[in-house]
Amino acid sequence: ATRGKHDGSVTKDGEVIRLYSCESGRGSFMKLPLLRTGVSMLAALLDKYEGAKLDGMESVATTSGGFMEVEFVGEDHIRAKQQLRRNQSVSLKDALVGVVEAGEIGELAPNIQELDMRGNLLWNWDDVVRIGQQLTRLQVLNLGSNKMAHLSPSVSTQLMPSFKGLRILILSNTGLPWGEAMRAGQAMPSLEELHMCQNHVALLDGSDARGEESESKTTVQESFPQLRVLNL
Repeated sequence: ATRGKHDGSVTKDGEVIRLYSCESGRGSFMKLPLLRTGVSMLAALLDKYEGAKLDGMESVATTSGGFMEVEFVGEDHIRAKQQLRRNQSVSLKDALVGVVEAGEIGELAPNIQELDMRGNLLWNWDDVVRIGQQLTRLQVLNLGSNKMAHLSPSVSTQLMPSFKGLRILILSNTGLPWGEAMRAGQAMPSLEELHMCQNHVALLDGSDARGEESESKTTVQESFPQLRVLNL
């Protein structure tokens, strides 16, 4: 059974305007207010870890020997920011993150070692590179259930300086072919665990990279010299 109503075209003033192409009866349009376009990683961090900005109240002694309530404006906000700077494990699962900014995240949360980004709207590997550039202590990265774009050889070389210390990478249900996972692994020399479940991996020779033939038929051991766990 089909779920759409058209083939990606609309008729306006008697003229057919094609917005995209698909099989007849499988296309759908959605009103703009109903679309979730995503938020930035910085906004998601601030919302989750600094979202409670209630003012603090405290009793202090007065010169007359009594007590009075004093309001400390922004106390919770300051404490939340201090906590985020100390956090080594952060989860932004299902937070609708669609873009990663440069610079500010590393200043806000410099000590993150484990980052869970499952179920977001990430797709661009440039955003992944920016995560690694800012979180220099990162050891565990979960990108599961983000539909990642093609990882080209030129982009994969940018991963190398950003993820030298990464030990665990989770790419389950990302649509990433094995050949592209090998490219990512070759840029992460410390990788000990790679999780690729629900990606329908059929071959382990790099031949299923999207867009072009594999540059070479390297083995798993050659691509991942430190690998101890491979979960398909």
